[in-house]
Amino acid sequence: MTEKAEKDKGKRKKIGIGAAAAAVVLAMIVTVALISGGGSETYRSIRIVETAGGVTIDREGVGLLEASANMNLVSNDRVRTEPDAYVVLRLDEDKYVMLGEEGDMRIEAEGDASGGRTAIHLEAGSVLNEIQNPLGQGASYEIITPNATMSVRGTVFEARKDPDSDTMEVLVYEGTVAVSLGGGEPALYQKGEYTKFSAGEDPGFLVERSGITDEVMNVQMLDRLEQIQENGRPLDFGEADPVALADSGQQAGTSVEETIPPRASEEPAETENPVTSPEIARTEPPSQTPSVRTQVTEAPRQTIAPVIPETVAPGEQPEPADDPEPEEAPAPVRTPEPAGTQKPTDAP
Repeated sequence: MTEKAEKDKGKRKKIGIGAAAAAVVLAMIVTVALISGGGSETYRSIRIVETAGGVTIDREGVGLLEASANMNLVSNDRVRTEPDAYVVLRLDEDKYVMLGEEGDMRIEAEGDASGGRTAIHLEAGSVLNEIQNPLGQGASYEIITPNATMSVRGTVFEARKDPDSDTMEVLVYEGTVAVSLGGGEPALYQKGEYTKFSAGEDPGFLVERSGITDEVMNVQMLDRLEQIQENGRPLDFGEADPVALADSGQQAGTSVEETIPPRASEEPAETENPVTSPEIARTEPPSQTPSVRTQVTEAPRQTIAPVIPETVAPGEQPEPADDPEPEEAPAPVRTPEPAGTQKPTDAP
C-alpha cells in the first residue's frame, strides 16, 4: 500500500470515530431532555379551576401575577388571597386544594403523579384538601408549618392557621390525618374529629381531640363541602350541622328587615300619637294597651284646660286696654272746658 493510501485510510478512521462520539453525545442530550421535560409535564398539572376576589401568585424570578381561571402554576409558587376571596387548585387531576380568604401558602411539588411528593407550606388562612384517589406507592401529601406536619394518603380535611396566635386547627371530614408536633410521634385523627394546637417554637395541643361543632366550622368552606358530597363522597361533620349553619346565616340577614318595617307602618295608623304608641305596642301586652291609651288621651285634656284660660286671658286684656285709650283721648279735650273746672268747685 502506498503512503498516500495509508494517510487516506487513517483520515477516514478518525472521521468515523468523531462521528460516533458526536452521536453518543447527542443521544445523551436528547435522553436528559426527555427525562427532565417529561417528568415536569407528567406531574404538575397544577391549575386554577375557580377563583373569586383578589388572588395573586408570587413566582420566583417573575414576581407577582394576578390569578385567573385555567392559569397553570409551577412548583414553589406562592398563593395569597385577600379578604372575601378564595381560589381552588387542581393537582394531578385528582387532588383539589381550596385556599380561603386572607390565606397564604406555597406549593412544593416533586416527582410525578404516581409517586411524587406534594407539600403545602401554610403561612395563614384555611386550606380545604380533597384527595380523591389513594396516593401511589412512595407518594406523600403534607400540610407543613415550621413545627407541625399533617400528612394523609387519601382524605378530605381542613387545616387552618392563625398567624396572630400561631395556632393550628384540623378538621377531618373523611379518612385519617396524622398530626406530628415538633417531629414527635404522630397522632391519628379520624373523620368527624377536631384538634387545635400551638405551632410556635414550643408546640402543644390546646384541644387534643373533640368532635367537629358548628363553632369551629368555616362558613366559607360550606359550599365546597356540599359539592364534594354531591359528587358521591359522604362526609362526617361530627356534631355540626352544616345545612342548618348555612340556613341560619341566611335567615339572620333577612329576619330583621322582614319584621321591623311592618310594625313601623301599622302602629301609626291605629294610634293618634305616632311617637309614643309604637313604643307601647312593642313593650306591653295587648290587654294593657287600651288603659295606656286612655291615659294618654286624658293627659292632654288636663293640660289643655289650664292652658286655654291662660292663653285667652292675656289675649283679652290688651283689648280692653285699647278701649279706654280712645275714650281718654277726648277727656283731655274736655278738661280745658269750664265744665271740667266746676267739678272741683262743687266737691267742697
